[in-house]
Amino acid sequence: MRLSKYLKDKFPEFSSKEIKRALENGACQINGKIETFSSREIDAKKDKINFQKKKFKAQEKLTIKTNRIIFADEDLLVYDKEAGHACMQTQNNKANLHDELKKHLKLSFLEPAHRLDKETSGLMIFCKNKKSLTAITNQFKNKSIKKTYYAVVDGRWTLAPEGQMKNFLTLDYKKNALQKWKVAKIKNEQAQKSPQKYKLAITNYKIEKTYAKHSLIKLMPQTGRTHQLRVQLAALKYPILGDSFYAESFKHPKLLQRHLLHAFALELQHPQSQEKLLLTSKIPNEFNLD
Repeated sequence: MRLSKYLKDKFPEFSSKEIKRALENGACQINGKIETFSSREIDAKKDKINFQKKKFKAQEKLTIKTNRIIFADEDLLVYDKEAGHACMQTQNNKANLHDELKKHLKLSFLEPAHRLDKETSGLMIFCKNKKSLTAITNQFKNKSIKKTYYAVVDGRWTLAPEGQMKNFLTLDYKKNALQKWKVAKIKNEQAQKSPQKYKLAITNYKIEKTYAKHSLIKLMPQTGRTHQLRVQLAALKYPILGDSFYAESFKHPKLLQRHLLHAFALELQHPQSQEKLLLTSKIPNEFNLD
């Protein structure tokens, strides 16, 4: 039978939506591994199913908050995105930051220069005209825009406190808009023969603080691959806390409503004035697990 039916029968106090939200937030393990898909076929007699009975709140409605506008002029808008909201419209996400900003500010032109995952919070650059969009896009292509993220990873970090993650990512599977990536176990020479299949991913990191069952890490990506930071950290067996999509399990006992990844800072050149901009945002309260 399907996992959703099994859980609904066993836990009638949970609605179907509550079960779906719980699964998405890593509340269920099958044979020791997190399962997030309610459509998973299970054998109730053979599979060991562990479900943590926690009800997660529905996502708050997306509203534009003026105090989250970090920078704005006639060319740029930098917004401090909250976790849980899509930055662009997709098949599964009609409400999105791009459309709401455009409507709220009554702008005829507004385009994102990059993207953040739905559950990632932090700074996003939007351009108010085509000239600025071209200039900012070129800065991303030339890797002249510096990005800094903070993440809380599962477990006490025991690797080098400072270093670089460098590997090739390849698509694990794709279904509609959903993509899942993995680190490819492949040599550099092999990867270079298939650049469309294998994407070089480079991230510099520095451990800020370690705790008994989690660690705070500063991340400086040098490339901008899909899910790059999430995939690289999961491959090291230090998945980002709350990232049930890439983690098989967590040492830390706390179940979270989101994955703890935050786009903290952006360093860029203004597309028209050429002024150097250094923009930062506050690390969300959820990152404090003490």
